[in-house]
Amino acid sequence: MRKSFFRNTTVERDEGFSSIQEDAHFDEQKLWWKVLYQVVVDGGKLDHQNSTKRNNAKVAVHWLLNDQEDFFHVCFLADVNPDIFRRASTRWLNERFSAELLDGAVASQR
Repeated sequence: MRKSFFRNTTVERDEGFSSIQEDAHFDEQKLWWKVLYQVVVDGGKLDHQNSTKRNNAKVAVHWLLNDQEDFFHVCFLADVNPDIFRRASTRWLNERFSAELLDGAVASQR
């Protein structure tokens, strides 16, 4: 009878630990998703009156459209398809801003 009790307790403890690991992974995944979200929010300020916000927007847009290493790594950590995210972000930026403004953002980071 005791063996059964301890065996069940061990299984419950292991399952609880597994649940904690899954929660931590999900929290980390949410963190990286928020990083992607913030890049889009920041990039949406290309025409802001504040020059600091405009400059931050240029950096964000450049990273979003051109980065080849960190962008893919962040998407992987967020469990987001980088190609789909980049296409959707590009489409949104093209609808929101003129080509000249976007080209200026991308060119200013070179």
